[in-house]
Amino acid sequence: QPRTSSSISQYNPTCPFFESNNISSQFNKSLPTKFNFPKLTHKWKQYQGIDHWEGLLDPLDDNLRWEILRYGHFVDATYNSFDFDPTSLTYATSLYSKKSLLK
Repeated sequence: QPRTSSSISQYNPTCPFFESNNISSQFNKSLPTKFNFPKLTHKWKQYQGIDHWEGLLDPLDDNLRWEILRYGHFVDATYNSFDFDPTSLTYATSLYSKKSLLK
């Protein structure tokens, strides 16, 4: 897939955790319909920073970029699931149950 922009909003990988989620519908609209998520089986520790991302930052490794975006989606889902309404009975808690958040 061509990289035309480094903006997260324009370059969203499809993550299996968000396919049928209540929250995911907000950002599924901008996701590609098909995506082969990178397999990190053999190098997952490097992508998690065990070697301080040596050799992965300049230029930015495509798989590391996907991992950064994937974590960004988890942060986005967490933020969007939070009840910020101080008048709500569920204020400062999740709007969704554990079972439905990442369904």
